[in-house]
Amino acid sequence: MLDKAIDPIGLIASLEPTLRGMSGGLLLLAAFSVVLMGPSGGEHTAVEIAWQVRARLSDVQPQTVSAAASALGALEDLDSVDLLLDLLEHPERGVRQSAHRGLQAIAGVQLPLDPARWRLWIAEQRAWYEERAAALPGELASSNRMTLVQALGEVAMHRLHRRDLSHEVSLLLERTEPAVRTLACQVLAQLGVADPVPALIPLLEDPDPAVAAAAQGALHTLTGEALPAEPQAWWDHLARADPRPGPEQGAGGWIKAPAAQDR
Repeated sequence: MLDKAIDPIGLIASLEPTLRGMSGGLLLLAAFSVVLMGPSGGEHTAVEIAWQVRARLSDVQPQTVSAAASALGALEDLDSVDLLLDLLEHPERGVRQSAHRGLQAIAGVQLPLDPARWRLWIAEQRAWYEERAAALPGELASSNRMTLVQALGEVAMHRLHRRDLSHEVSLLLERTEPAVRTLACQVLAQLGVADPVPALIPLLEDPDPAVAAAAQGALHTLTGEALPAEPQAWWDHLARADPRPGPEQGAGGWIKAPAAQDR
């Protein structure tokens, strides 16, 4: 077992110039290290590793293809969706299952192993995103309650691009209306992306009880942790999960807890 003091992400970042020479096994290990230790080694590192792992999907060894599909799912690599779709019809059952799990992880939905159904769902998600992505930020920022609620309802039902969508929704956590903050927490929980966790923690002390409860529920859903509704408990958990500081951030790229005088 690796010593916890070892920083796999820092190690991978230092080896970036030689990534193209990595063997399949080392490359997949690097991909899983990015997932397990967090993205603080740099987005460019994760992108480069994902690109290299995608190349393994055409390997002649089914075990390598399965491992690559699993790694890409763990990385939630949206660019691998079409490749994984094709693997749903691979002659090897293990490869089909790994590709299926990878797609489920990337898309955040539990569709069955049915290639036709997956292709239809992804086509619909892409068509919606292409049509609506440009207008959504304005609608989510709208002061018109009906416009905002309708936009949030749409976002909650379209999960393929959920990472980008969760960023837009997380901006609503700073709105002055308690009902909007509550809805934002609920939609973030539905999208299932953990990136907004640091933005949710301060809302545990929101003066509106409904907002605080929604924030606690979202934190539990996004992390799987059942911690007390106390911000410091959550900051401490994030620090324990990954103690490496990132630039202008706290543990593992998470935004650090505000100093006591700032709270």
